[in-house]
Amino acid sequence: MLKKFVKIILKYPIILLNNVFLHVYYSLCEKGTYEKTTAFSDKNNKILFIAPHVDDETIGAGGTLLMHGEKGDRIVCLYVADGGGAVSNLDKESLIQLRKEEANKIKDLIGMDKVYFLDIPDGQVIVKDKYIDKVYSILIKENPDIIYVPFLLDGHIDHVNSARIVIESIKRWNSSFNHIYMYSVNTPIRPDIINSITIMDKHLFQKKNSLYRVFESQYVMGFDAFMSVNRALRLIAKEGYALEGFVKGDLDKIIEFNDILIEEKFNPYEFRQLSSRYNLILSYMKNKKLKDKYMDILKKL
Repeated sequence: MLKKFVKIILKYPIILLNNVFLHVYYSLCEKGTYEKTTAFSDKNNKILFIAPHVDDETIGAGGTLLMHGEKGDRIVCLYVADGGGAVSNLDKESLIQLRKEEANKIKDLIGMDKVYFLDIPDGQVIVKDKYIDKVYSILIKENPDIIYVPFLLDGHIDHVNSARIVIESIKRWNSSFNHIYMYSVNTPIRPDIINSITIMDKHLFQKKNSLYRVFESQYVMGFDAFMSVNRALRLIAKEGYALEGFVKGDLDKIIEFNDILIEEKFNPYEFRQLSSRYNLILSYMKNKKLKDKYMDILKKL
């Protein structure tokens, strides 16, 4: 009760502090060279989006996916974890079912063609042959032109291992594949690493934000923090009302980066996950030196 009261008292000072921090961070940061995502292209593409959990698709690339849907791209989404580990008053099975219902609502709102569920228990997503086999079979069936995966430098083990499972599956499916877009959820990508962007106008930004209302199961999440980051990201391109940023790479470079992270014994729990306005600054600053070390490695690649 006391914790809730303190949060109410601190809400607006924290929002102000976050906005000042984000403005300074993205105004003064080193910028990279960006291209617009294929959501802006005239060609119709087949999209495979890998989401560790229901809501990651919206946080990481909701605006981009809406654009893909509006232009007629075929979108297929694969949800990796079952969502049963979220904070909830529901029993585990009811929570898993609710999150699948939310995924299907998002499917309709974005205009996806299909959703798949791997149903790996929350917190237990690990790289196993049986999961690689399942993703490989989806790749064979869907034959995507573009694949979105979580950023390998993420503060959640399910996110990192979801990306690793997909990387192993792509190696078997098409070893020369070069249209992989890594998106961030709870560990922001350093601006000079971002090389592909989706610029959102006010209407698209509001449409993305309306998707968050679907996630009744995620009442402990502070989605406004992600909205603030999208707004601030526009400063790196000095264009639009808000922005989503990605790291686009070919398979060989992503494999090389992943191998380095494994060799360096990268531990996602060394970072702080962004989940609300109250830990936004910490998600940027915790272990920043180590984070920059990994970002520098990726930049060189």
